[in-house]
Amino acid sequence: MRKIISLLLSLFLLFLFSATSVKAQSKNFSLAKDKTISENPYFAYGETVDISGVVIGDVYAAGGEITVSGKVDGDLLVAGGNVKVDGEVTQDVRVFGGQVTISGKVGKNITVAGGNIDIAKGASVGGALVVAGGNITLSTPVAGNVEIAGGNVTVSDQVGGRLDVAAGEIRLTSGAQVTKDFTYWADHEAQIDPSAKIVGKTVFNKSPVELSPSKLDTKMITQNIWKAQVSGKLISSLSLLVIGLILLNLFPGFVGKVAATLEKSPWKSLGKGFLLVFLTPLALVILMLTIIGFPIALILFALYFVALYLAKVFVFFWAGKKIVSGKTSDNWAYALGVLVFFLVSLIPFAAGFVKLFVLLFGLGALTVSIKKFYKEARAKQAI
Repeated sequence: MRKIISLLLSLFLLFLFSATSVKAQSKNFSLAKDKTISENPYFAYGETVDISGVVIGDVYAAGGEITVSGKVDGDLLVAGGNVKVDGEVTQDVRVFGGQVTISGKVGKNITVAGGNIDIAKGASVGGALVVAGGNITLSTPVAGNVEIAGGNVTVSDQVGGRLDVAAGEIRLTSGAQVTKDFTYWADHEAQIDPSAKIVGKTVFNKSPVELSPSKLDTKMITQNIWKAQVSGKLISSLSLLVIGLILLNLFPGFVGKVAATLEKSPWKSLGKGFLLVFLTPLALVILMLTIIGFPIALILFALYFVALYLAKVFVFFWAGKKIVSGKTSDNWAYALGVLVFFLVSLIPFAAGFVKLFVLLFGLGALTVSIKKFYKEARAKQAI
């Protein structure tokens, strides 16, 4: 499932707010059929998102109900409740959703995680297919390998490579064709129609854990895990909200300067942040080993961890200001930034990437701003 993890938005945080313009700030968003947009990345969000036009560039969409019936000349990455892709995507498609239906033309690979997933008849998959979900149906040819993990899985068309399945119930209909090996893990043998064609080997592996919905209350387990994760992230976000508001009201000018640095020099901030995150601990450990520098290293370690925590505040403030474009107070802008990142962190597998890039950008921008502030103060002989 590494492909599913990698779908999450490797640079999701950066693209989310540094796209040349932010789309769909209303409840509903629609790109009309006669419209062509050349923008990379192109970000759309709302309660409903309908992309019927042409986008030249990668598309990132999030919402309750998402429909992509136009053409995306690039990658498509979607997170939503009900997702339908019946247009054309020239590169990869990566989707996380509750109900997912793909019936369009996909030039390369498809990676999907969701509840009910239907790779419908009439779709075209030019590469590999990786799917994880509850009820999964594959009713169209796939050019490459197919990897599936789910509760109930049905395969009804041609697989151009190998077929690997781990599920409670597995069924290959009369239309199923597997060009290479068919390897599966299940509680019992798969239901394979006599007319189904498997060119390679068929390998059955007994599941170490029974995956059948009747034997495993996956819904209850998933709900409990989800509630625990949401509660923890909510508490963390509320703490950051309070600390950030205190910092913003005590030092509004400095917070604004750090946000401005992030806006003007994002790549410099990223580079500085990367070096500080990974090299500072090493340097401080070496300093501790000198014995004489041990007390200094302890103080610097404390400051380092404080900086790591506060780095998020500057990114959240910058993100909030980016969204509202100065139309509201700084406090509300910061609160909006915290809310957005809280919602993004709820997307499975995204939290790690989000935290990493928030840390790198924020710490880097903070360091650049402190250095600039120090130079200005020295020039004015203020310190």
